Amino acid sequence: MYKKPKVIIPATLITNWSGFSNQPDGGGLEILSNSTSDTGLCTIWGTNKLTGALEVETVTLAGTVEVKTAMLQWDDIIAVFVGDRYGGNITAAVGTITVREASANQTVITLSAADTHAGMLMIDARGHNVEIDNASGKIYWNTLSVASATNGYYDVGTASNRFKVGVKDYLSIISDDTGCTTSVIVYED
Repeated sequence: MYKKPKVIIPATLITNWSGFSNQPDGGGLEILSNSTSDTGLCTIWGTNKLTGALEVETVTLAGTVEVKTAMLQWDDIIAVFVGDRYGGNITAAVGTITVREASANQTVITLSAADTHAGMLMIDARGHNVEIDNASGKIYWNTLSVASATNGYYDVGTASNRFKVGVKDYLSIISDDTGCTTSVIVYED
């Protein structure tokens, strides 16, 4: 049963992804912007160097002042989202947001003005019904692990795709093309 929407992510650019540079490899992260207006939420998705488990942390940006993550054992960063872990509270970047490893200030990824995410689109939709509407291009999603063309589900054309995300699973979305868009609706239980 699909109840009223809990979160609606509008048509969002989904790109191909081959990994970010300067992965932390067991360190912390710092996030900052070149604009004092970037004060919204920023969510980081990545793996834990010690356990290999998928981790997620949300911080509140402080404009041009760096914000450190509480997690100090990041390994591979796979997604950065300017909003909360559930796909809500989206505030597109005003300036350029930089995510960098804390130990050497090496840039992992930047989000340009008007961007909402980099890497995969990751959403904490555990236990919720979701709908993915593919506006354009090849979109792959997975609810067990990170999505890829080999382990994901391909959304053909503009067909509507509705399914329930497992109670322990996250939703990940990626493309193997450039310039693809999709919208996501997460429904209340």
